[in-house]
Amino acid sequence: MGDTEMGVYAFEAGERSVEIAFRENNSGKFVRISEVNTTTGRRNRIIVPASGAGQLFSEIQACIDQGIDGKTEEDERSVVISSVSFKAETRIVFVDYKEGARGRFLKLSTRGTGGSRKASVLLAADTLGEVVKGLLQVLDVNAADAAVTLSERYPEDTPITRVVQSGAKAIHFEVGKNSRGTFLRLYQKSKRGNAGSVVIPAPLWKEVASTLVSLADEVGVVNDGSVSTAAPTSTAKPTYTDVAVEDRRALWVNNIPYALTTEQLLEHFAQFGGDIDTQATQCNVSRSGRPLGSATVVYHNADDARRVLEDANNTDVGDPARTIQVRWNRQQPPAEA
Repeated sequence: MGDTEMGVYAFEAGERSVEIAFRENNSGKFVRISEVNTTTGRRNRIIVPASGAGQLFSEIQACIDQGIDGKTEEDERSVVISSVSFKAETRIVFVDYKEGARGRFLKLSTRGTGGSRKASVLLAADTLGEVVKGLLQVLDVNAADAAVTLSERYPEDTPITRVVQSGAKAIHFEVGKNSRGTFLRLYQKSKRGNAGSVVIPAPLWKEVASTLVSLADEVGVVNDGSVSTAAPTSTAKPTYTDVAVEDRRALWVNNIPYALTTEQLLEHFAQFGGDIDTQATQCNVSRSGRPLGSATVVYHNADDARRVLEDANNTDVGDPARTIQVRWNRQQPPAEA
């Protein structure tokens, strides 16, 4: 969906027009501060997630407490009065209070945690009272307890992070939450800086993990990262793309509970009928014997396999139950005589 405006406050400050808006979209609620030079038409804006609104309010108020005067001019003679930064969900917010040749001003900047380019707005110190007033209005809070109220109203869970290091490169795993649920952000850091990130929704985590382990076993990757020359290849058996649909008999079952046994798997699939090849059906494990969260179910009859492919897909198995996905197995056995 597009942005939904929940509150807006605007004011003029000399040659600049400032707008403070509280909005919501698919990524969640956020504060947007925009400033436009009415002479040049140049527009700048920053976005701060709602979970950072309380701290943003506090930091701006702290700048006011240090005294205000001046205009929005930054030049090489600017000196820093105070400088703080804080993280709000997927953004880092920088609050720099400075003084230049023409007075004091506040520089608010944000960038993504993955290293995206900074966005900034400059606010004259003598307009900060109006900025605070606008924040209070659009966020619908009282000045006396605004920071506390906002932190309680829009809490942010501390992200869970893990780092996998390989030489000069580091792969970062960061768990976060937004209005769409829990997600995992993967991004790489090296001496050259941050690379792009990939976001994986929580429902896909185990399927992705299972696929990675399966690929590692298939290729023959061992713990030190090397590839075993003794690793089996997948060319010994035809893949489903080599076998006509009417001859396919093997199903791939994903997202099964790790504790599920082959006997329990057979019991679940027995309810859909068909002649199961109990010798070829199994819960998949790694070379070390670790469950992979997937299984292979093989039928003697291709017609049974096609029917169960549809009937068993998205059914629940195990306790606690998990919803399984059933697809054609990548490798197919030869047709039975």
